[in-house]
Amino acid sequence: MRRVIILVSFMAMNITLTAQIQTVQLNSKKLQFDDGRELPAEKAFLITSEAGLMVAMIKMQVANTDFTKSKILYESKWKRKDEDKGSVAILPNHYKLRSGNDYYFRFIYYRKIRETEQRQIRGMLEKTAKTLLESNILLKETKYKFLISPDELFQSLNAVIEEGMVNYETRSGTAKPVFSGVIKNMLYTMSKRRIANDSTGPASGNIFNSLLNQVNNEIEMIANNYLYVVNESITVPDYPVEKKQRTLALNLGYAGIYNNGSFSDLDYYSAPYAGISFPLGNRVFDGRFWNNTSISAGVFLKDFKNTDSTSVSGPVVKRPIYAAFGYRVFNYLKIHAGAAILEDSNNTNNSKSVYLKPFVGLSLELNLWLGIGKK
Repeated sequence: MRRVIILVSFMAMNITLTAQIQTVQLNSKKLQFDDGRELPAEKAFLITSEAGLMVAMIKMQVANTDFTKSKILYESKWKRKDEDKGSVAILPNHYKLRSGNDYYFRFIYYRKIRETEQRQIRGMLEKTAKTLLESNILLKETKYKFLISPDELFQSLNAVIEEGMVNYETRSGTAKPVFSGVIKNMLYTMSKRRIANDSTGPASGNIFNSLLNQVNNEIEMIANNYLYVVNESITVPDYPVEKKQRTLALNLGYAGIYNNGSFSDLDYYSAPYAGISFPLGNRVFDGRFWNNTSISAGVFLKDFKNTDSTSVSGPVVKRPIYAAFGYRVFNYLKIHAGAAILEDSNNTNNSKSVYLKPFVGLSLELNLWLGIGKK
């Protein structure tokens, strides 16, 4: 009985954890997710894709625009285990998509490379590398002449191996393939060393042959590390992300407004105030400072009196108004610092003057759902 309880508890915990992550299904024929439904915004989710038995690995990539014009923002992989006979792959997406934006998704399906294909790859790379070296290294009397610098030639060799393996993938997904520093040093040595016996061209030279052997050995090591080849690639362009519900931050607090004087004889106004805040950051994408910082505006809930008993109000709404920066110090507590916009009325000549005074305040912040921004 105890084992049953433990098993049920474990299963319930797994179900709870799984339920927290939303799953969407790729339709590779329609190039849609969940029959055209918008993707989740600002949270991780799972993508399922069909994976026939020939498919050994799937790579999912995310970009802002066309993959030829934009860098990859996120990449996820699924690999078939030896005992896995299923036809569905699950790819996690931990890149949090921005609300209301469109993204490009690319799914690359790989199969395992056959042994004959590996031999063909090696042969093609060896032939291309040899042609590159022979066309850029010439024997002139007792010295090798480089038509391009050793550094440029080394970069060209790396370009050959990189372009040749662009449709292939390793098990570990390591960085792009490159030749070792041994080959680079050999090129520099050849460019400076005098030759005594090589007289029939670089192909017959011992030093040149040593270089070719090293290149071929490294090509074999690199090619043998690649186990997968692209079988199919699917791109889902300009796919929409859901628009999140927005909230309006309401501030209710109490503030002090400097009027004049020094610390010893400070003259100030004080009053409750109410206003709204506009955050400068997004809690999902930005750091703590910007998440807690906002621009605020509002009104003081009463007029003030000067020392001569004249009324101090504000323009437009006939109440003192303010604009400030706010910073949340606790979940619901915010400090404001900014300027109060005041207006004095002179009843003698019916004149008015508008001016600014600094203020600080402490308020409670409440988030009210606006009910907009989501279909």
